[in-house]
Amino acid sequence: MYIWNNQLLQKMSEHQISDLFQGNGIFETMVMTEKARPLLWNRHIQRLKKGAQFLGAQLTLDSNELLKAVIKHFEQNKIVICLRLNLIFLPQRNDLIVRFFPFQWPKNPVRLYVSQQHHRGNSPHYQYKTLSRIENSYYQKLAKTHNYDDFLILDHHSNVLETCLANIFFVRNDGQIETPTAHNMPFLNGVVRQYLLDSQKELRIKCIEKMIPLSAIEQYTQAFITNGLRLIQPVSQIGDVKFAQTDAIWDLRDAVLFEANTSPTSGWQT
Repeated sequence: MYIWNNQLLQKMSEHQISDLFQGNGIFETMVMTEKARPLLWNRHIQRLKKGAQFLGAQLTLDSNELLKAVIKHFEQNKIVICLRLNLIFLPQRNDLIVRFFPFQWPKNPVRLYVSQQHHRGNSPHYQYKTLSRIENSYYQKLAKTHNYDDFLILDHHSNVLETCLANIFFVRNDGQIETPTAHNMPFLNGVVRQYLLDSQKELRIKCIEKMIPLSAIEQYTQAFITNGLRLIQPVSQIGDVKFAQTDAIWDLRDAVLFEANTSPTSGWQT
């Protein structure tokens, strides 16, 4: 774990910040690979700054110098092919913490547990990746106790929002992709989610935002989740509803990886 001082990464120990993780902070998670490092960097930095403003703080950050330092660290410590990169901003001390973890691409689809006994409120903090994650932790444990991988979160009208870990998309029989609308809704508009919406022409997909009630998910043939680490992962099952498994979703992940790495406006370049 490191702390960034706008000049270099300084190593620090876990106990130095153990008392600061009390919900007052925001973070970004992204994947670093040998060819795409770190993926969608500019978009993650922009959202990190937006999250700081939501907390009433100002994140002064030389993102170019940080990017150079992160890439240098990766190249000097290339033990694994992929890394999970966390940027954590703690406004109490105006600190930016940088953490690296080994990461492997998921190879299997994910199964989602859903319960209409649990609904999410309408607080705006859900629109940011904050360190206050007790609700997600509770739902994640609930899913695990029922032998599922993640939990599908609903609003009070039983409309689909997101999972504990990711945004969600559904695929119709004609190939059109649909995802819950993020307009004033209590869920995170993830970097990869927005990238898919912005890059439909390049990725050769058609995707729209709409309200998706839980009762409507049976009409879809496929589903997948997105986040900054996994990029795209198929969903095989939500509750009792099962979805078809083809290579199309994995192929879309590879297309995102390629396109984001080669586009000067969306990849890791500054």
